[in-house]
Amino acid sequence: MIDFINIMEDTGILAFIKESNIEKARTIVEAVKKSNLNIVEIDYSIDNADYILNKLSNEYPEIIFAASDISSKKDVENAVKSGAKYVSTRDLNLEIIEFCKEKSILLIPFVSTVREVEFAVSSGFKILKMLAVESLGEEDPIKFIAERYKPIKIMVHGDVNSSNIARYMNMDGVISCALEIPFEKESLLEDIKKEDIKEILSEEIYKLILAGLDFRLAHVGINTSSNNEALNIANMFSKIFGLKTKEEVPSYFSGEIVEVMKFMGKGKNGHIAISTSSIERAVYYISKQGIEFDKESFVIEDSLLVRAYLKEEIAGFAVHLIRDM
Repeated sequence: MIDFINIMEDTGILAFIKESNIEKARTIVEAVKKSNLNIVEIDYSIDNADYILNKLSNEYPEIIFAASDISSKKDVENAVKSGAKYVSTRDLNLEIIEFCKEKSILLIPFVSTVREVEFAVSSGFKILKMLAVESLGEEDPIKFIAERYKPIKIMVHGDVNSSNIARYMNMDGVISCALEIPFEKESLLEDIKKEDIKEILSEEIYKLILAGLDFRLAHVGINTSSNNEALNIANMFSKIFGLKTKEEVPSYFSGEIVEVMKFMGKGKNGHIAISTSSIERAVYYISKQGIEFDKESFVIEDSLLVRAYLKEEIAGFAVHLIRDM
């Protein structure tokens, strides 16, 4: 259970597949694997879900498969036999809850009201599934539940898209976002090769991952040899661009865009800071590209990673990630 939770938190994203054609489902899993996602939920509302889950879990043992939208004890039994590492219900089904407890099967129940959340929490559940909902200016219900019922973790399901995924991935208490990976139009089967379809899908998944990480240029760092030199340079930037100079312990900031170090800091030419909505997950995905991090540079505050430098410089610049607060 602990390993599973850690894996889910590392990636922050899982794939949700609602596809009854095994060839199409297999192509989607290939795209998911290429995108470095490692958890896939199979929708049990499709007729041959047992067959799809069994085939895929045997063919891709490196992927964690699960069964979603479970509606009966029989579904639970079949899903586990077919390779599901956990199951998820479409509602708070008391019969399924008792059955999973009795059989020590990991269950993630779907909840939609505060009363259901309180029942699930009182029943000992640590992870709950909730629908992504646009808040229309009011407090996001998922944020409200995550803050009120700490340390409960929320898996966000439903309409997770490029416009809201960063908000959820940056939300304390959200363990993962479930992305429904659609298969392309039927005509693609005739017009495009399977490998090309896999590439198209993996590119779309990667775009959503990048949207979730929400990389932005935070500031550029300039090295100097003294306090006075740093102050003069910072004041120059502030004067030119109408910014305010602010002193920190190791540096001066011109607004939020330029940091002038009071000494020769990291990087031959200085440093570049990139902000992200989820620095731990950014480290995970960047590392999957073969890029190494300088773990000695990691700064942790209140149990959260807030700064992490790449091991190698780029064009003479040290590059580090910072948490977008």
